[in-house]
Amino acid sequence: MRNCDRRGLLARWLRGTDAAPYELLIWAVGVFVVLSLLQKLWDKLPSRGDKGGS
Repeated sequence: MRNCDRRGLLARWLRGTDAAPYELLIWAVGVFVVLSLLQKLWDKLPSRGDKGGS
């Protein structure tokens, strides 16, 4: 097996494109977006001490 076959899926998708050198930046932005969405979801969940009042 060649060494480049072990690269990730994103690297395979980006290979030969202008965005290939920015793979790490794309990963970082993706992780930031996922964590931001999880934080928004977490904030919408009621806390255990909430009784639903205002």
